Amino acid sequence: MASKSTTKLKYKCKDGKSKVIPKELLPSDYWCEITLEFYLFIVRELLKLEVIQPRDYQTVQLLGDVHHQYEQASESIRTDGLVYKTLSAGKNPSPIIKANPSQKIAQDSLIQLQKLMDSLGMTPKSRGEFKDNQAPSMEIPRIAKYMNR
Repeated sequence: MASKSTTKLKYKCKDGKSKVIPKELLPSDYWCEITLEFYLFIVRELLKLEVIQPRDYQTVQLLGDVHHQYEQASESIRTDGLVYKTLSAGKNPSPIIKANPSQKIAQDSLIQLQKLMDSLGMTPKSRGEFKDNQAPSMEIPRIAKYMNR
């Protein structure tokens, strides 16, 4: 599981000064390491760009929770595979192949991540809906590394 350190809980402002991440945006203790990295990257960028307000903090936290769900489902798929074999019910059970339920969880999590990122102005489409000075201009390759493991 992830561990917090005081150096990770700071971010650089536009003026170059270092500030502490607000306590409402601290990462959850149960998140996996990749989610912690993803989350802290997102939080630092949003705070540095001054595009989130306290009313957005719950949405940002939810982004971390959903990313963790995605990572857990993806790990299950990597470990157990896309499908599994089981026996059908009835008097004469026969072998059948079923989809790993983690596929649905991963797919639903990606949809939720997209919606949350849209609501925070973090996608190309949603950036067009924000005023120029409000939209985060994060480098997509830096974010993508957390989504395409």
